[in-house]
Amino acid sequence: MKELLRFEITGTIPSKKNEHEIRVDYKKLTKRGRPKMWIAPSDLYQSWERGHAAELQDMFPEFRKLKGPLAIDYIFHPATRHPFDASNKMESINDMLVESEILYDDNIFILVDLHPYLGEMSTTGELMVEVIIYDKS
Repeated sequence: MKELLRFEITGTIPSKKNEHEIRVDYKKLTKRGRPKMWIAPSDLYQSWERGHAAELQDMFPEFRKLKGPLAIDYIFHPATRHPFDASNKMESINDMLVESEILYDDNIFILVDLHPYLGEMSTTGELMVEVIIYDKS
């Protein structure tokens, strides 16, 4: 496996699954005459995703729309011993990689190996995640 890129994310990684808002469009009505409503990721999540995606585009301009097969290692360095859901954080990172256009998509045919690891405790007082992407072809 050849390492393609490596970066770190420090701080809170919001969960796309758990950060939702109900949106209402009063200008569009359903067949029953009610305002159109839907659930969307929160502004907090969207802001996090867009901000980190823009940083990655600047850091790695040579990587665009990778189609795999790829493997990703996520090395979590927690600030406390408080348990957290690593899979939600991995999903947020994957979605951010798609938003940054580094990945073409985050489907099973592109991301064939995903590995979370528990690293040393963070010394900064914040969660830190090392993300390493490998070419598996």
